[in-house]
Amino acid sequence: MTKKWIWMGVVFLVVIGFVLFFIFNRQPSVETLSLETVTPELAQDTEAILYFSTTADQDMNRDGLSFAVFIDSAGKTDLFKMNGLELGSVYASGDTLYMEDRNQVFLIDPSGLESFDMPTEEHTGEVTGFHNSLFYSVNNSGFTEDGGYQSNIRVGNQDGFDTIHIPYYLHMSGIDDGELFMVTGEPEDVSLQRMPLEKEVAIEKVASLGALGERLGLSSIMKEEGKYYLLMSDTEKLTAAIYEVDEQTGEIRTLPFLTYSDADDYRLRIPFNLRNASTIYDGTLYYVDGLGEVHRYNTETGETMASFAIKGIEEASPYMAEQTFFQEGNLFVFRYDANSQSHVIDTYDLASGKRTNELPVSGLEEMFQLVKEKGKRVAAYDFFVR
Repeated sequence: MTKKWIWMGVVFLVVIGFVLFFIFNRQPSVETLSLETVTPELAQDTEAILYFSTTADQDMNRDGLSFAVFIDSAGKTDLFKMNGLELGSVYASGDTLYMEDRNQVFLIDPSGLESFDMPTEEHTGEVTGFHNSLFYSVNNSGFTEDGGYQSNIRVGNQDGFDTIHIPYYLHMSGIDDGELFMVTGEPEDVSLQRMPLEKEVAIEKVASLGALGERLGLSSIMKEEGKYYLLMSDTEKLTAAIYEVDEQTGEIRTLPFLTYSDADDYRLRIPFNLRNASTIYDGTLYYVDGLGEVHRYNTETGETMASFAIKGIEEASPYMAEQTFFQEGNLFVFRYDANSQSHVIDTYDLASGKRTNELPVSGLEEMFQLVKEKGKRVAAYDFFVR
């Protein structure tokens, strides 16, 4: 009898252990949108879109994942899960929302959601834009079988998508008014080039920039009133300069802009997202560094102006989630708020540097939970405000 009761006790404890394990480790299912559950209202109600993805090294076995996060005016989120694409992008034009992953493009408009399979897989995004009713997404794609390099542009709309191939690695890039700007070439001699966003690739050299050296791009290439503006750092000299290039003559004016105290200061100040790190508005170039300092340069007088600081930027944010987006005279900042332990979208007036709005964002913990269940980690790679 004694042994019998002992064994019954052991079995009882094992059963209780499994029950407790199930209760405390069971996670509620995370709801994500699908082709069937996306409603036309989503395109109308979305005020901002975020893009999160695993890094390229986490997608080696084609098991990476990404999310387009749709945010309404109240800060409520809807999640759309896709395959991974490091530095992938989201975009919006009119009533149409654009998303992409490694091998697909998605469009949401008042008629619903459409998906488009792409014949070429991408691994590293660059810049995205919209021109003449077409979306353009530029990707630094990789080496070709013959040892060359290729960058691809996905182009299309609801009627379908094609791919334009460019035989270059892009050190920097930018899109404006139907043109792609890019810094390309061998390290011994790089140049600023441009091409119209058309299927027939016609690339024109604007100016030679000499040997690349230790220079790195800090933002997208900008264009304003016949001048190109390139913001580049020199990691050896620990400085950053603005290169002003005349569109007609190719003449280059180099303008000192920033000085870093040491290598750690430079590393901390690398922007959250190169494609959304700068803009030119009303004659002023604005640039946001990785510590949330907004630097200003007057393109008309050539003078550096006083900067202002974004509030609440955490050097050790647990989510790698900070993003910025410029729209007309405003700067939108998505960040993790340590005090409330939640995410927010702040709005700043660029002229005054004052914060004019703070919008709490809910529902992202569900996304991070799903990613954790998959044994992955994601970072924010893009942010778009309508």
